[in-house]
Amino acid sequence: MFWFFTLYLTEKLNSLPSECSTFVSIDPNTGGVFENELVNKKQEFKPDFVTRTIDNYIYHLSNIPIELTTSGYELPSVFTFLEMYDAGNVEQLNAFNRWQQNDPTVSLTCPVGVDENGALFHMDLHEKVHGPHGLIAGMTG
Repeated sequence: MFWFFTLYLTEKLNSLPSECSTFVSIDPNTGGVFENELVNKKQEFKPDFVTRTIDNYIYHLSNIPIELTTSGYELPSVFTFLEMYDAGNVEQLNAFNRWQQNDPTVSLTCPVGVDENGALFHMDLHEKVHGPHGLIAGMTG
């Protein structure tokens, strides 16, 4: 059997998702584990370390080794908009022709980057594909 937990670190309870059911509160002298509300302690403990910032807790709790596998392809540090459309300059995009040939009732697809194998990754915001509530996550830059 495998267990999976997500740990949220915050200084304010109202910053946590409503699905959180167990809380750990750490003060300089005491700590406690709570269920659903911070009223009755389920378990009390003395913290091994107490820091003043969440960043220090993250540093102490982040010592989890993760094995990374590589596919032989290295993601580029920069992948421009023009490269996604295989164009050397703006005129080669043929924006006016694309606009006239586009049928938004069929597809609202556009490239958003490359995947781990180097293939162009598309997102389609049409309601029958990825939908209007798509999420793009990643690093800036």
